[in-house]
Amino acid sequence: YLCCSRSPGMANSDILTLIKDLREKSGEPAKGQPVLPINLVAFDPTIVGDNDEKAFFEELAGEQGKFMIDTSADDLVALDKMLKAVQVKKKQLDKLNKKLDKMEDLSERVREDRSLLQVQIALQNMLQSDLEVLDWALKNETQAPPPDI
Repeated sequence: YLCCSRSPGMANSDILTLIKDLREKSGEPAKGQPVLPINLVAFDPTIVGDNDEKAFFEELAGEQGKFMIDTSADDLVALDKMLKAVQVKKKQLDKLNKKLDKMEDLSERVREDRSLLQVQIALQNMLQSDLEVLDWALKNETQAPPPDI
């Protein structure tokens, strides 16, 4: 197992040559066992997406070894930001709930206003109907004959 931040840079080819030579010269430790497998963990988040770094570490790990980039530090920072955002939203929610608790309950008043509105609409419809009846009566009224003198 090997943990590092990133590849050494200038000495990459020397290291790969040395590991290749060691793998070629060493025999199998046991029947069917790989020769010098290396499990690598790199901790530098800047190497994410860097193909040169990836190629170096995968070659260093070998066919039976493994290479991983540990981004847990960045993940923890991102998680911390999300938790702070949730905390801010929770505080806002608590403030709004307190305001809601302080507000007057208007449900009874709304029921009364709806009832009054329904009465008003009914009266308006009745008056409109009466106006239409009276208007019809005035238009269709026959004139009374003039008085006899």
